[in-house]
Amino acid sequence: MGHHDGQTVWPQVSDAALMVWLAARDRQRRGAANAAAHSEQLITIDGTPERFLMLTTPTGRWVAVREHEGIAITVAAHDLDPTTITLEPIPDPAARLLGPAPEEP
Repeated sequence: MGHHDGQTVWPQVSDAALMVWLAARDRQRRGAANAAAHSEQLITIDGTPERFLMLTTPTGRWVAVREHEGIAITVAAHDLDPTTITLEPIPDPAARLLGPAPEEP
């Protein structure tokens, strides 16, 4: 069994071969990041279009980031038009995610 690094199964090889494999994997990831196009994108937050820094890869994956009122907001998607996204604060996230509490008998 190889070591697990998230979803990657590391090959069972010598230390030297493992270093070469890791370096190649790192170059591949950097290459994907370098191939990404940098742009600015407006995404609506609570009714107001706000500027996000956006990276888009040739495969259609993208990530947009912004600091907003002291919170880092990150939106990542694949083949989705960012202008169709609207973000809004959730006053009570637990209630929104869990639904109404069951009534006591």
